[in-house]
Amino acid sequence: RVAATVYGEGFDDDDELSDFGEEPVSRRERKSSQKEEQRQQETMDEMFVEFFDAIDDLSDNEMEGTSGMGLGLVIPKLKTDGEISAHYNVPLPALQQLKVDFPECPPAELARFLARKSVSGDAQKAGKLIASYLEWRKGIAKWPQPPSDLPNPFRFNGFARDGSRLLLLLPCTIDIGFKPELYCQTLVRNLDVEVERADTLRFTVLLDCRPHLALGYDAKPVWRLWSHISAMAKIFQSYFPERLQRFVIYPAGDLEMGAFRMFKGLLSTETVKRVRLLYSKLGYAAAAPPPELLEILDVAEIRRENK
Repeated sequence: RVAATVYGEGFDDDDELSDFGEEPVSRRERKSSQKEEQRQQETMDEMFVEFFDAIDDLSDNEMEGTSGMGLGLVIPKLKTDGEISAHYNVPLPALQQLKVDFPECPPAELARFLARKSVSGDAQKAGKLIASYLEWRKGIAKWPQPPSDLPNPFRFNGFARDGSRLLLLLPCTIDIGFKPELYCQTLVRNLDVEVERADTLRFTVLLDCRPHLALGYDAKPVWRLWSHISAMAKIFQSYFPERLQRFVIYPAGDLEMGAFRMFKGLLSTETVKRVRLLYSKLGYAAAAPPPELLEILDVAEIRRENK
């Protein structure tokens, strides 16, 4: 089981909250407090929608019959153009045309852009995105080195039971004092090292919401980090399309589960299939991941340094 430290304790039932002030709360103060609570709830709702919009983008391909879209076994290597086009459910002639136009790109990479929902197998539309992508890749080498004190929230591991690669994300390590752009660049650099452009590998992203005091990181409710996490999700989709197998958030408490149920109807069917929240009564204060996590992975697939 993944080690973490139990975070904090709440008030006891018999705590005397009246000790914080002798004067009764005025009507004006109550209204002000209610307005502030309403504003905070609206802000949280907006952040929740923003985050799942980004996840919706990650679930980009909703084309019928694609063998790569289900949550079955992931096949990392495919050899022929026919196998690749069938895997992503894209037209073989379109893939072959893109091979002529972009000989520097592996066929699987071209097929992933063809499979995007906004492209729907159109070689001309895919070509525009690929040209932009290749231009973007040229700029990676020019990025400045990240600050030495920038925490790295990403932990690569082995493979899930379905064959997808496990990518652990620890929100508690995200320092909002650094711009989302820096974390996006860190993600891209890591993916470039860990993933071959020529394969069809997908990722199961594990978002562990707990504090990890042993690593020196206190609790940060994941809902307060939407701008950073959604930025990373968007760059993941823009430059690494068709790489997400599923997104697992844990441990999710009553607040997170209730919010997800509230907004579930606004998400695409494909997104709902890919996002899974694992419940724990203690929420992010839980000492260990929910046991349902073992349905997704074997503990042996967690790298030693991440245990």
